[in-house]
Amino acid sequence: MANSDLPAVEYRYQKLKKEEAALLASNRNAARTFQQLSDGISDEYKTLDQYCLFCKEQKQEIDKLLLTKMRLEEFIEYFQGNNEIYIKIKDSIKQKIEYTLADPRQLLKIALVSLIESSRIDPRSFMLCVITRTLL
Repeated sequence: MANSDLPAVEYRYQKLKKEEAALLASNRNAARTFQQLSDGISDEYKTLDQYCLFCKEQKQEIDKLLLTKMRLEEFIEYFQGNNEIYIKIKDSIKQKIEYTLADPRQLLKIALVSLIESSRIDPRSFMLCVITRTLL
């Protein structure tokens, strides 16, 4: 009986050894995948921490800007409330605008300065505008 079962036992033994090797390989792959996922999670936590820090900095900047805005609005209200100074400045600006619009030479001077400044800031854009106007 032992001799007749021996090939079956030997076959079963070889089959189990193959299954063990496959399971060990599968475990190694799973361990590698697990390590990659753990590394990825760690990287994502670092990225999340950076975003949280960035958000806090942006919130602080927004709070500073809101405070500045409130102070400027208060200053404007005070300034407008002090009619004498406000009216003087407003009238001065109005006179300057009227003078500039009434004097064609002044308008041409402002236009020329504007063109020169535009060409200095972005020569390509200025040249494209000049070429387009010429073609029209």
